[in-house]
Amino acid sequence: MLYAAVIDDAEDIKKFEKIYYEYREQMFFVANKILRDSYEAEDAVQNAICTAFAKRDTLREPEKFKPWILRIVVNNCYDLCRKYRPTVDLA
Repeated sequence: MLYAAVIDDAEDIKKFEKIYYEYREQMFFVANKILRDSYEAEDAVQNAICTAFAKRDTLREPEKFKPWILRIVVNNCYDLCRKYRPTVDLA
């Protein structure tokens, strides 16, 4: 897991591994539903885990973790869609 390389504390690594294994199927399902590409969905999930770790201090209510992490996945998917969306020249 990529995020484990940037985490120094072994306890934090265990926490995020637990999160990853608990929510990965739901995160992948949401990402694959939006992107319709399993490889891009895997990238979106990995990016969501890294983003969640980086912004873990912004989560005020731990009981709302699931919708928070799924929203991060959705936002990552939309970012990927915008990145690869073809542009149309209207001129």
